[in-house]
Amino acid sequence: MRKSALIAALLLAPALPLAAATGKNARLAEQFMHADADGNGMLSRAEAERAAPLLAKQFDAIDANCDGQISPEEIRAFRRTGRSERGARGGARGRSQRGAGCRCR
Repeated sequence: MRKSALIAALLLAPALPLAAATGKNARLAEQFMHADADGNGMLSRAEAERAAPLLAKQFDAIDANCDGQISPEEIRAFRRTGRSERGARGGARGRSQRGAGCRCR
């Protein structure tokens, strides 16, 4: 019994930051967990292309540490950057430099 609980806890640990989400964030967390086919708490490029095509289009820009996977934290940071850039432009929407590609290449 203890082994089962430990294994379950270890498997669910990557999803804990997502579990506390509410509203729109809860929907995004659910989409992330659905896209995360291997359940490691990160999205590979292949997982993103299969289940989250809009995320896949900006994969390199989101992947801040250029490890070939994107985490919920990287997605949140990417979204925050976009909000602050839109605010600086007076709320205008549009493409910015953040979609320019991975900086590690």
